[in-house]
Order: sequence, then structure tokens, then C-alpha cells
Amino acid sequence: MQKRLGIATLLAILAGLCAPALVGRETRQPRWSENLSSYGYSLQHPYSDVAVAASNDNVAVALNVSQDPNATASLPAGFLRSNWKLSLLMFNASSGKFRTACGPWFGSILFNLWSTSDGNFLLYQEPQQVTREKTSGRVLLLSPSCQVLKKIQLPALGKQGGIEFLISPTQRTFLIAEQSGRLTECQVQDANTLLERFKKSIDPDDPRVVAVSDEGLLGVKPMHSGSSTRAPVRFFYFTFQAQAWSEIPGPNLPDAPDSVTFASNGAFMETVATGSSGAWAKTGIRISIRGIDGTAAFSTAISRRNINIAPGSPFAVSPTGNYFGVVLSSYSVSSFWRFFDMSPRHDEVYIWSRHSEKPLVQIGVRSGSLHQQLAFAPDDSWFALRNGKMLVVRPLQRPPIPNR
Repeated sequence: MQKRLGIATLLAILAGLCAPALVGRETRQPRWSENLSSYGYSLQHPYSDVAVAASNDNVAVALNVSQDPNATASLPAGFLRSNWKLSLLMFNASSGKFRTACGPWFGSILFNLWSTSDGNFLLYQEPQQVTREKTSGRVLLLSPSCQVLKKIQLPALGKQGGIEFLISPTQRTFLIAEQSGRLTECQVQDANTLLERFKKSIDPDDPRVVAVSDEGLLGVKPMHSGSSTRAPVRFFYFTFQAQAWSEIPGPNLPDAPDSVTFASNGAFMETVATGSSGAWAKTGIRISIRGIDGTAAFSTAISRRNINIAPGSPFAVSPTGNYFGVVLSSYSVSSFWRFFDMSPRHDEVYIWSRHSEKPLVQIGVRSGSLHQQLAFAPDDSWFALRNGKMLVVRPLQRPPIPNR
């Protein structure tokens, strides 16, 4: 009896000693927030905009601030011609401690930010108005210590030209699509070095490229030539190995998607508005994932009566492909002020697991953005979110294991 009691006492002592270590391990996941107003962000003018990216060790924030105190969003022409100051802020992913600021660089309102799989960051900035005849901007490959590892100066594309950037979910492949006239030149590059892998010319009759993976391109094409942008579309896949387009089997969308991106190298995600736009009608959004072979992998829908729902910022996909999220914006369809683009808007961030149609996260946020508001840690342990002037990092809970 004494021997049993001694063993029980020893186990209790060991459990007591191990408990703090176990608790510490569970709470070691990052949980912090930072007010970006301390770094120049302003809800008032001069206007600010933000893009967020994440690596294992850092959360990066690209902060673009108007340098014209008289520029207002109600005067679009003058607002767009304002001079902007772009900085890249680095925060410790675990503690939230500010590490350093890269830049600033002076340019225009257009910019973007991406993480790479090596833990560095890609930063795009469009030049100021007076220099656009010489260049359409530049892409910098930056280390977390602000070292410029590589720089690409982009050529001027003329008034009818445009440029688009796409990155693979794994953050290993980077695509620069330069449109000049009716032709589009796609440069497929290694995201970690910006070394060019190959170029691909997209003819007007080819599918329009909307996403890139490490293995190919995703394209969409209207079912009928000359159709509007809201016409039914077909999906096509261009493999880097075969260098050829092939149509993806499966149902064609009855309407052009609101958002399309790769969810992983072998699957893509499509987002389509559902319901009617009439007052009191039930409207919503459907999010689906299917393989490039056409097989369905995931589907969920969000709908509300008398509410219009649409993506408020780009979709974010975790590098593992296990999680994805988006900021959804909604406003009342019956509101009189919607005709003047003044209807009250409500934004919420949703995060799903590929294995659960029910959202793991649903948080109300302040105003969406054209830039990335949500970013996932490469190991899926946490996510970073820009909520108005606040940068927030929270643990990412695993979905419940389904009953078998």
C-alpha cells in the first residue's frame, strides 16, 4: 500500500512539474496587436493604405501614405496624382515587437506586397506620375533586414497598357503579366530569386490568365466570343511542362467568377455571386474548390436576405493549402443610399479549413482593401489581419476532427 502511495505521489509531483511546460507550449502561439497609427497610418487625410504579408518569423506591413494634405478621395483625379510614400514595416511574428522599417520610397497610389517561401518579401510600387513614360514601376526582393536582394525595373507600357502580378500559393512562383495593346507577355519567375523561368505570349484568342501555380497557369474564357465580362466562362489549364492549354472538365460557371485563385498546385478556388439583386431577395456568395481534373474538393455558401455580399479584399491561401480566408463586404440591397455608393457597409473576415465548410474564424473588421488584409503563417499556426488601423495576430485553431 505504501509502495502504491509512493508511486502515486511521484506521478503527481511529475505532473505538477510538467504542467507549466505544457501550458507554456500551448500559449506560446503568437497573440498580439499593434496600432499602425504610431507608424504613420491615418484614417484621415493624408490617406493611408496597407498590405500585409507573413513569414515564419516576421509580419510585414507595406504602408503607403499620401504626401498631399489637400488630396481627398472625393476628388479622384487629384487623389490619384498625389505623391505617396511607401514603407515596409517588419514585426516579430512571435512577440509583435517592431524590428525595422524599410524605405521609404516615393511613388504613386498603386503598390503590392507578397511573401516568398524563403522568408523574404516582394514589394511593387508604381512610379510617380511624371516618370511613368519611362517605367511602369519596379519590384524589389527584400530581406527582413531591408537588404535589396534583387530589383526589376518594369518597362513603360503606354496608355493602353497594364500590368498584373500573381503568386503561387506556395509562394515559390511569381508571374508578371505585361499587357500592351492586344498582347500580354507573361514572365514566369522564381519568387525567391526573381530569376526568369520562361516567357509566354498570350494571344487575344487564348484564355485570360487569372492565377499561377508552381506547375501551370489558370485561364478563363467566355463561352461566346464578344460576350460581356459577366458572360458564362470556361476554365483552362496551361501546364509548364507540356506548354499547352487544355480545358478543365466539369460544370462551366453560368456567370463570370468574382474571384479565382489557385488553392494549391493541383486545385483552384472560384467565387460566384448567388441569388437575385432585387430588394428583399436572398443573395449571397458561393465558394468552391475543385481540382484541375474537374473533381470537386470543397464547397460552401454564405447568403442573407436583402444583403449583397462580395469579396472586400483578395483571397488569402495558406502555403500548405490547408486554410484560406477572405474579407467579405455586405450592404443592404434595399438601401436608398446604395445608388450613391453611400450605403452603410459591413465587413467580416472569414477563415475556412479545406476540411470544414463551417468557418473557423468570423471577425467583424473595418473597411476592406484592394490589398491583402489577411496572411497565414507558413506552418498554419497563426494568421495576421489588418483591422482598420490595427495589425492583429491570432493563433489559428485546428478544425474539429469529424466523427467516423
